[in-house]
Order: sequence, then structure tokens, then C-alpha cells
Amino acid sequence: MALPAAESLSTPPFLTVTGLIRHYGEAPAVRGLTFSVNKGDIVGLLGPNGAGKTTTLRLLVGLLKPEAGRVNVGGVDVHTHPEAARRRLGYLPESPTVYPDLTARQYLTFLAETHGLFPVAASVDASAARMGCGSLLDTPMESLSKGQRQRVLLTGALMHGPDVLVLDEPTDGLDPQQQAHVRRLLKEMSSEKAILISTHHVAEVQALCTRLLVLHQGRLVADTTPKAFAARADGDLEKALNDLLANGGSRHAPTA
Repeated sequence: MALPAAESLSTPPFLTVTGLIRHYGEAPAVRGLTFSVNKGDIVGLLGPNGAGKTTTLRLLVGLLKPEAGRVNVGGVDVHTHPEAARRRLGYLPESPTVYPDLTARQYLTFLAETHGLFPVAASVDASAARMGCGSLLDTPMESLSKGQRQRVLLTGALMHGPDVLVLDEPTDGLDPQQQAHVRRLLKEMSSEKAILISTHHVAEVQALCTRLLVLHQGRLVADTTPKAFAARADGDLEKALNDLLANGGSRHAPTA
């Protein structure tokens, strides 16, 4: 009996980025960025401060417009069809805008209504339970600790079941047990999603990611697996990263 073709050969990437360029004034922030993220990928985006990570994420979710290039999410161009793309995207910024007077329930209810989820109350309760923050629903957002607020914000990013998750420092502020819970949840859902995580923490990439992208001065200088990249420095991923950046972001990083 013939074996079925590998899904990766027949399924187009959930996220495709082609030739993105963006400047701030005369300063280049993103220079010709091209990559894709497939269903099942958990991709870590690493780079020093000023490498272009936050600008890249904002371009991917449509908060910034590129001067050139395209972002495609599930067959939809983010910048020409933003509403349709938004339904396929879940985004958690590093410093999200939060209305402090709202309770967590009110905040999530607003998002559920925005995404057209029904029944709203049941959607909120189920999403919060999955993230382990059901007990926080009636607490004002301003009264939550940083870790508690992060869990509520993650719930909001995930509750509409997006195909593509774009997360900026998703475990920042969480204690080790909460970090493990979030990582486990992301791994469980990754088989049906494409996940891109920007982080400063090499340990996060090692614990969670199946692929690694390294940005340096707005350019993609490595696209590989964490294991293959760490092999450049006898298994020490952080040293491999520091060596690459000290070398000016040489493009001669190994690929998977």
C-alpha cells in the first residue's frame, strides 16, 4: 500500500513573508526579510536589541505597512485584506494596551464579541480555563500581577482559534510553573498552527522551538534548528548566537 505524501509537501505555509523592507527615517529597520512558517512549526525569533524583531512582528500582523514586500497568512495578504487576515492571526505584543478598569472577564468578553464567538460567556470561560486563569476573570486588570495579566492576555490572543500565532515574549513575567504550562499548551496546539515567538531568552528557544531565526541589523542571518545552530559551539546555543553576532551576523550559519 502506498504511503500518503508528507503534509509539508502538499500544504502551503501558514505564514509567508517575502522581501519585507521598512525604514524609520533614514535608518533601515527590516531589510529584505524573507521566510515562511509551516503548520506544526514553533519558530523562535532571536536577535539583539535593535535587530528589528518588534518591527518585524508589527509588519506581520499589519500594524505597520512595509515599504516593499508582502505578508501572507493562510492565503490572505495582511496589508490588502487586513480584516480577513486578522481572523487567522493571534497576536500578543510585548507591551499591550490594557484598559485597567475592565475586569479580565470584560476584557475577554470584548475580544470574544469582536471575533464573533458564540456563545460569548461560554467561550470566555472555556478559554480562561484552558489557560489556567479562570479564577482571575472577575479581577480588574489593574489588580493583576504581571504574570496573571500575561496569562489573561495570552488567553485573548488564543481564544478565536487562529491559524497563526505571533507572540512577543509570551512567558515574560511568569513563574517557572506558569512558563511550563504555557509552553506545554503551545506545544499541544502547534500541530494545528504556525507559531512565531520573539524572545530574548535562549532557554525559551531550547525548551519550546522547532526552528530558529536570527535577526541582525534587520537582516535574517540564520534559519535553522536550535540543535543545528548550537552545534556551531559544541551544543551551547547562547555561545553560538554570541559568536555569530560578534562576527557581524555572518550569513554562514548552518541550515537544517
